[in-house]
Amino acid sequence: MLEIIQYLNKNKSILSLLKEGKVSLVNISTVEEKLIIESFENKEKKTLKDLYSAYWRA
Repeated sequence: MLEIIQYLNKNKSILSLLKEGKVSLVNISTVEEKLIIESFENKEKKTLKDLYSAYWRA
């Protein structure tokens, strides 16, 4: 998942398409996808550990 976040950070156009629902991430659940988008929208520096702990609480 870390590689995906790094890729989206470098490719903002793909991130925009993901937010619009025009693309999806292969082998990533909808919950994980929402967490990734949320981390970019909040502009918080979330660690991978934070994403996983939020995923397991959901």
